[in-house]
Amino acid sequence: FSGTSSLGSLFFADGNNDVHQQRRGAIQYNHNGDILSFWTNASPKVTIRDNGKVIIGDTNSDAQLGVVRDSYYLAEFTNTNADATGAELSLRKDSASPADNDSLGILNFIGDNDAGQKTTYTYIRSKSTDVTDGTEDGTLEFHTRGNGTITERLKISSTGLLQGTSGQHDGGLELLSGSNNQSTRIRLQAKKSDGTSHDWYFDSARSVDRFTIHDGSTSWFTILGTGKVGINDTSPTR
Repeated sequence: FSGTSSLGSLFFADGNNDVHQQRRGAIQYNHNGDILSFWTNASPKVTIRDNGKVIIGDTNSDAQLGVVRDSYYLAEFTNTNADATGAELSLRKDSASPADNDSLGILNFIGDNDAGQKTTYTYIRSKSTDVTDGTEDGTLEFHTRGNGTITERLKISSTGLLQGTSGQHDGGLELLSGSNNQSTRIRLQAKKSDGTSHDWYFDSARSVDRFTIHDGSTSWFTILGTGKVGINDTSPTR
């Protein structure tokens, strides 16, 4: 037995010259805070606190499960099945009263600001926008922080519609070439009831300062960097 404010310990020693050899490994219970610790290499590596928090690599965390390491490789989840499936990580909300627009899961990206304050800079959130059985809908939102305020910037709706919001007066969509000698293109596609597709392209040419609208074979509308405009003409002169 240990006292209500004492330590109860089981040590695994590999020597008796100093405390590091005497406590090379240990299982220790701190009755003062009801904290259970597992030690390797003479220091605590896994801690279970009285509120059920499990911390790996430290003794406390804001989260129910905390993993702390002074390196970037914190976790790996491996599927060893010899089939086409991969590893799966689920974020689940199990509510007794599910409602429309419930937040199902959030992936936060957090760092410190220059005042040392813990700050969420961006996050990804999933919502159940309709919980009606048989007609369930969900959305995926992307939030970023700008000028101190975090807000939604991009949403994928339940129908696949991509909705973007910019906080700048000249904000919008930018498509930039990733390397030299590369054009940039937007493709719009519609389909008939038989599956036949109709494709239109907005194309910024790589070789000349030229913008064209075409259907994949014929350029129907062209604007040159000089301001000259052509209809069914890729080299307009006026």
